[in-house]
Amino acid sequence: MISVFAVVTTIFIYEWLHPTFQYPEARDGVLDAQQWDFEQQGIIPLRGEWEFYENVLLTPQQFRLGGTSVQAERRIIQVPGGWKDIVATGNGYGAGTYRLQIQVSDPDYYSLRGKKIRMSSRIYMGGEDLGGTGNPDLQSDRFIPSNLPFMGTIQAETDTIEILIQVASYRYMEGGLVQSPEFGLTADVLARRDNARMADMIVITTLLVFGIYFAGMFRQWRREPYLLFFSLFCLTMGVFFSIDNEIVMATMLPSISFPPLQKMLFILPYFSILFFVHYVHSYLDERGSGFKVLSRVSFGYLCVLVVIPNDYLVDLLWSGIVLQIVAFAFIFIWIFRNRDRGVHVYYILLGVFFLLISWVYAQTRYQLALDNPFYMIVTLLLLVLSQSFLMSERSREASLQNERLAEQLIAYDRQKDEFLAKTSHELRTPLHGIINLSQSLLDNKERPLSPEHRENIRLLHLIGRRLAGLVHDILDMNRIRHGQLSIHPKPVDLNMSTRFVIETLSIAPVNSEVRLVNELPAALPFVLADENRLRQILHNLLENGLKYTDRGQVSISAEVRGAMLAVSIADTGRGIPPNALGSLFRPFF
Repeated sequence: MISVFAVVTTIFIYEWLHPTFQYPEARDGVLDAQQWDFEQQGIIPLRGEWEFYENVLLTPQQFRLGGTSVQAERRIIQVPGGWKDIVATGNGYGAGTYRLQIQVSDPDYYSLRGKKIRMSSRIYMGGEDLGGTGNPDLQSDRFIPSNLPFMGTIQAETDTIEILIQVASYRYMEGGLVQSPEFGLTADVLARRDNARMADMIVITTLLVFGIYFAGMFRQWRREPYLLFFSLFCLTMGVFFSIDNEIVMATMLPSISFPPLQKMLFILPYFSILFFVHYVHSYLDERGSGFKVLSRVSFGYLCVLVVIPNDYLVDLLWSGIVLQIVAFAFIFIWIFRNRDRGVHVYYILLGVFFLLISWVYAQTRYQLALDNPFYMIVTLLLLVLSQSFLMSERSREASLQNERLAEQLIAYDRQKDEFLAKTSHELRTPLHGIINLSQSLLDNKERPLSPEHRENIRLLHLIGRRLAGLVHDILDMNRIRHGQLSIHPKPVDLNMSTRFVIETLSIAPVNSEVRLVNELPAALPFVLADENRLRQILHNLLENGLKYTDRGQVSISAEVRGAMLAVSIADTGRGIPPNALGSLFRPFF
């Protein structure tokens, strides 16, 4: 697979660098396009031999009036190309004027589009001043750099169109027309520019949207840090593409200057690679000291990029490329180690391939000052989509695992209910035996028990009945869960039920400093209720009062209100906190 990837990438790059389509080229400062059908064949890149006048910034009027003095400065240089070893300074810095005459067959509206004119320009076409980018000047202190794309239009009235481009560069990067300007009918040049901007906007929008989406996912699942790293990768790449190629950011921030743009152009790509490395490292849960060393070196390199003056950024370019190659090597090593993890590794490998293709094209485009081919936007979109599919696959597996765990929990819960039900049924028999035997001893008139033994047997009887009540509670809980709980109302003596509950709670007092007080009137009418449920309610309320009262008393009282009996339980405790009121009727509160 890697071999196929390498071969396909090499073929694409070769075809990109060696296009088969032949355009007319300039010869000795003249480009003959009279045989070129602009309507059918489109735009011409202005490659070839241009006139060049070093250390002067000439205008069309000077050429018309200069005569032999201007021609004496004339040189022929190749476009595209930089100034290193061409201008007198030898380092690529200086100023000069490019001149080209284009011969066309028909006068029409023609446009010129320039993208990489380093580092400032002023353009004249057909004798008209079209403006430019930055401020070219013969004095370095008046020079203002800019790398923004430029487009200008004229209405040609003759079949010969003169193009003059004043260029100056004294800092940051060597000067020159490092990318051929494009020339053609205005409609075609506008379409080319708009298509390029649309391609950039598609990539930028996709990356920013997915970056925000994965940031939202990380907010929901903070235990998955790889979501954060992939979000940061998408966001940094989105910002990078907004300042690269057509520099879409300039439409929103037209006053942005070249130094911060150049700084971001160097920093953001390395940040994006670093975030992607952290994403793969986190997703595969890799361990090892090598990654820590890479992270520290990368952090140091980024700090240097931030603080170093822009004049030295180009000198650090190859150091960054080497570190990025090392980062890719780490990724491939991790993928090889985790090759048995199935489809997840293949998705990551696919994303790495797409990222590597984009990276190779980006480095080649920068070194050779070329336009990005339109089909390259697909690689980044496929990169993001491949990793989105990976996240979807991981979410699907997590969902399936949750379903399996839920089914297991339901099964375990069912087994627990069955165990409690069976255990409760088994406990009822001996408990009823204890209750019945102790009751028979208490009721035996022929051989009465001594007072001491009678009290012990009475306590045993009460404890047995309390345990039997707990067993019934367990069975009731199981019936409630299955919707099988039944209520059996009958006339009940509230006084008798209250005495039973108070005696039961008195066996093992919760707090010796709290008294249980029965304030029920002696002549209370019977109530229609389920006796066991009534005793459960009274027991729970009184026991809760004892538990949360430090000292004082817990009392029960009642009064007749029409056809109802209102029962009140009061205590001298600290009360129920307001934030706990909503949980009062939850199980096991």
